[in-house]
Amino acid sequence: MTVPSLMQNYQRQSYVTQLHKVYNELSQALVRYQTDKNAVNLREAGLNNHDALSDFVKSTFKVVKECETMQNCFADEYKTLAGT
Repeated sequence: MTVPSLMQNYQRQSYVTQLHKVYNELSQALVRYQTDKNAVNLREAGLNNHDALSDFVKSTFKVVKECETMQNCFADEYKTLAGT
């Protein structure tokens, strides 16, 4: 194996690990919310519209930036690892 292929495999595994972490944290937060509300499912817990979901996210996670519109929320362009 060459160094670039090792780096690519490492980066891929890192992405998979990060995705698992996000999934687990979101899943645990939703189960905790449902349990706190003593509900059978999330709809019964009151998580059934955009405002309720927004309140859940704000109260459960650290929100870095809240974008009402998509302007100034994302960069206009991104660079690749190659620098282009």
